[in-house]
Amino acid sequence: MFDSGDFVIYGNEGVCEVAGVSEMSINNKCARYYELIPKYRKNTSVLVPVDNEKLTAKMLPILSKEDVIKLIGEIPDVECEWIENENLRKERYKQMLVSKDRRELVSIIKTIDAHREECEKKGRKLHACDERIFAEAKEKLHNEVAAVLGLTPEQARGYILDSLKKAEDNA
Repeated sequence: MFDSGDFVIYGNEGVCEVAGVSEMSINNKCARYYELIPKYRKNTSVLVPVDNEKLTAKMLPILSKEDVIKLIGEIPDVECEWIENENLRKERYKQMLVSKDRRELVSIIKTIDAHREECEKKGRKLHACDERIFAEAKEKLHNEVAAVLGLTPEQARGYILDSLKKAEDNA
């Protein structure tokens, strides 16, 4: 159960604040709903039925500050594995994008970024599908880090890069 003021990750909406739980009648059926306010999407809200386990399972608590710092420290050790078959790759990345393990987002970002570099060396471009998945993974990661650390998503990106550089310099 989430309380008013909690922050969660919810599907494609990303970071949302739980505005509260309301009882509403929809199609003459009375039910309780979480009202979620996406932090980075203006003028919208999402209603999630409290009793719908499938939908409430998509509501993940955001990481703690300690978990974010730990995750950033683990970035160099997160494995990259390029999947040559485009259909298998898309399917795997879709699963990773909704995983509770945020290292999956890091893996997508690192893997696609490394593949992008390989493509550029060969004078080729990255597939549009990979570009979209790369952008979505970065947005999800940066938005969560930003929400946890009280930064903007752009500042979160800089914070991550600075942290990685400092760790590399100290190694």
